[in-house]
Amino acid sequence: MDLESEKSINVFLTNLSHEIRTQLTAVQGYSELLLHSKQSEDNRINSVKTIIRSSRHLQLLINEIIEISKIQSEQLALKNIDISGFEMDTNEKYTKKIDDLLMEEIENYLELTHLYSNVVTGRVLLAEDNVDNQELVSLYIRTAGAQVEVANNGEQAVKMALENHYDLVLMDMNMPVMGGAEAVRILKSEKCKAPVVALTANAFLDISEHSTEAECDDFLTKPLDRERFYEVLQQYLHSSSNEAIPLRSSLLENEPELQDLIEKYIHKYPGMVSDLKVAFENADFKLFEMLLHDIKSTGGNYGFMLITDLAVMIKTHLNNNNKNAVLPLLDELESLHQRMLLALS
Repeated sequence: MDLESEKSINVFLTNLSHEIRTQLTAVQGYSELLLHSKQSEDNRINSVKTIIRSSRHLQLLINEIIEISKIQSEQLALKNIDISGFEMDTNEKYTKKIDDLLMEEIENYLELTHLYSNVVTGRVLLAEDNVDNQELVSLYIRTAGAQVEVANNGEQAVKMALENHYDLVLMDMNMPVMGGAEAVRILKSEKCKAPVVALTANAFLDISEHSTEAECDDFLTKPLDRERFYEVLQQYLHSSSNEAIPLRSSLLENEPELQDLIEKYIHKYPGMVSDLKVAFENADFKLFEMLLHDIKSTGGNYGFMLITDLAVMIKTHLNNNNKNAVLPLLDELESLHQRMLLALS
């Protein structure tokens, strides 16, 4: 390697290291700010937006690193890469691209959540050791209309899949105790009929070969593409019909003695939604936000996470001054009561 090439690489690595550390500082700092209870709602939203923006920035950096790794491992044909202008901290065009990605991500999230709400039925086993990912993927699954149970590692996943019926298993490939590949081989050897979809952070082009070797039926790469994720759910789960799907409280699975308390909440729920809609129609947004907060909190407390998820979506639209999108979601909140009554019967 000549001196000029070595110098260029050193400049590239210095800039890359700077950008990574800068974005990680933002992610860590704003995440810690979210833990402060005195932070205002506006500041919390700003913190979340900053974390998303920095995360997307990091994803682009990682993609660049992966491209270089592919070249070094001979997984991609060699091509010329101009790194002379890799000065992202002063590149206004690149910064604008990140900002555009942020807004696009927010808009896509809201559109996809509404588009794919309650489109499937079925029972999903999610094998994932990362708690944050457990909550995120579970939210996606519940939004789509399916039920979800979580295993923390491959060993738990094997035990749960063999003892219960699931319509789909989502299997992280890198877990403690027992990895996903080994868990899949055991399930297949035990004639488990549920299709298994691999969840992997491997972004190389030959990922399909790896999932085939592990005997998976399909694969999804991390970070998850939500549209692709919902397409996979629709492929392997049952499409929901026009008939309402019973909405059961998750609390009753382990605490059936709470039945009377849940029933009282269900009968009280229509009045709560009615008051919320009246406040919105009267443009009393201070009262609206207070009532919405109550519905969001009580929905989760009584085991109806779909209510909480919808309330969060409404709040997000309101914060973005997208009031036209609120009314259909209020109607959807109202329609959940019929599904709760069906579960009681």
